[in-house]
Amino acid sequence: MIPALPPDLSRAELRDFKLLGPEPTVRLELSDGSVLEIVVRVDGVLYIGQEPGTNFPIYTPNLNMNCRLVSHRPEMRRPPASKQQSTAGFG
Repeated sequence: MIPALPPDLSRAELRDFKLLGPEPTVRLELSDGSVLEIVVRVDGVLYIGQEPGTNFPIYTPNLNMNCRLVSHRPEMRRPPASKQQSTAGFG
């Protein structure tokens, strides 16, 4: 099987879009008890051409993912080693 070549984005066209539902949000509970929330945001959609065999349009989204810590076990938070080594604003 011959690997597919990456699409030529030099002629890609930016398409306008509207969001038809809420942005997807996923909550994950990690094995250490922490809970993360990941939000996927679509920044744009590019039309990059047509699939040669079927002539279906090919689009590629520009995505931005944001992750935030929702909760964690209190014992996981440790104070800085010393005031001299702490980062400004954190100690």
